Amino acid sequence: LVKHMKPQTIVVTNIYRDQLDVYGEIDKTFEYLATAIKESNNPNLVLNGDDERVLKLSEFSKGKMSLISFEESYLRLIKSENRSPVLRKEDTHIITGIRTDGASLSNTFEIRQGKNTLSVVEPIPGAFNCFSATAALLAFASIVGRDLFLLSGKYDIDFGKLRPAFGRGEILEH
Repeated sequence: LVKHMKPQTIVVTNIYRDQLDVYGEIDKTFEYLATAIKESNNPNLVLNGDDERVLKLSEFSKGKMSLISFEESYLRLIKSENRSPVLRKEDTHIITGIRTDGASLSNTFEIRQGKNTLSVVEPIPGAFNCFSATAALLAFASIVGRDLFLLSGKYDIDFGKLRPAFGRGEILEH
């Protein structure tokens, strides 16, 4: 598909064994992703800065790379087979201050990069949904050619209408 579409931005949040039950083996998945990046003519990449395997994908593109990471206090709570403490770069976008509203179950969090901070509200509970929202914002910024921290006020970014995929944190009412 990428041979025909040539995406200008590719997002890879993880290649964890527990997340690939639908897609198969992680080494094969890595190969598929590497091939997609190579055939996309140096796309910009939005990558998980905490996952050593995902970071290796950066070798296949000369495009701009945006990294995402949880703050250290969250990383200590998350098991990962691929994490290495030396992966974090100075320009990594750090997800920090995650708070979940008890009534609406929405998350409020900040994305920090250097001295810049962006506050975000997204409606689906869970830290990894904050990660996905950050990836979406960085992909959008990449596509429109803007810095993430310059998007506010220029674009109406509203996660309010997002709903979880079936079986993933959805609220069942009866």
